[in-house]
Amino acid sequence: NDMGKKISFAAFINASSIQDIDKLLNLKAIGPPSTLDISKYTVHALTPEDKAEVTDLIATVFQENILERTLGTSYSGIATFFSSIFKEVIEDDLSFCVRDSTSKELLGCFINLDATTAIDPVYENGALGALLDEAEVPVKELIKKERGAWMDNFLSGVTSSVPADIRAKLFNLMEEEGERLARERGFEGIITVNTNLVTQVSS
Repeated sequence: NDMGKKISFAAFINASSIQDIDKLLNLKAIGPPSTLDISKYTVHALTPEDKAEVTDLIATVFQENILERTLGTSYSGIATFFSSIFKEVIEDDLSFCVRDSTSKELLGCFINLDATTAIDPVYENGALGALLDEAEVPVKELIKKERGAWMDNFLSGVTSSVPADIRAKLFNLMEEEGERLARERGFEGIITVNTNLVTQVSS
């Protein structure tokens, strides 16, 4: 606090080391996504052709999250989970990717569903499935209305191949684009259960 840096209690207790805490504190100084050179990035709607790349990014990124590591979730388990809902994700047409404009490398993805869309996810890790169901189902039941009322930001991730400051800005860029998309499609709001520490620190 004396140095003008803050960290949420959740982020503090979830950090695995002093080094992690230092990194999270420094994320506060990253600045808004408006400082990002948008011309270097391309946002496009998720298509079936993106499945392999997006599955790999999601599975890789989520393996790095403290919650998934604690629950022992594997790369294959996350990939299976995402593949099991991919058909509904494509049909809802609410998800998008961010790529490097020059190399076309996939840098991030924002996976959304209409909150009323019925899915039957496959969980290799029963503990993860139970936790998500306990966290999400009561909220969805509470706000469930007609289709098109609430957008569910189901999954989101940014590759770790870019520096931490760019990673945080890309995540903020995707969240802003998600908000824009939700307004454009007439949604009342967005619901999400997010374990990404970038979001915890920047929110």
